[in-house]
Amino acid sequence: MKLTNFELTNHFAPALHQLAKIKTSPINAFKISKAINVVNENISVFNNARLSIIDNYCEKDEAGKFKENSETKEYIFKSDDEKLKCINEINELSNIEIELNINPVKLKDFNGTEMTAEMLFSLGEFITE
Repeated sequence: MKLTNFELTNHFAPALHQLAKIKTSPINAFKISKAINVVNENISVFNNARLSIIDNYCEKDEAGKFKENSETKEYIFKSDDEKLKCINEINELSNIEIELNINPVKLKDFNGTEMTAEMLFSLGEFITE
């Protein structure tokens, strides 16, 4: 299953965690659990790369923590140009397509369970007929 980092973190992962709350067969529960582990690992790699990008462009305090605007809680950048570079690199990272090696679950195994169209759309190929 191929997704961008953005799709993974903002759509697939939240829908997968919703799916994990639904009672299903032990086999589907196992597949969902394994998928969550794969997703969490990929999100961790993405977040570490994102923080590394921010680290290159953000101002830091004496303790080495990113400086934030006290009112907006936004990071403070070395310059507007550096902020733009950071945003562009994070956008590039977010648009990288990754392959998730996960086994799909069958929709029929959730018979009688209510699911939203948004949830099914977000899960994409993970749920098969």
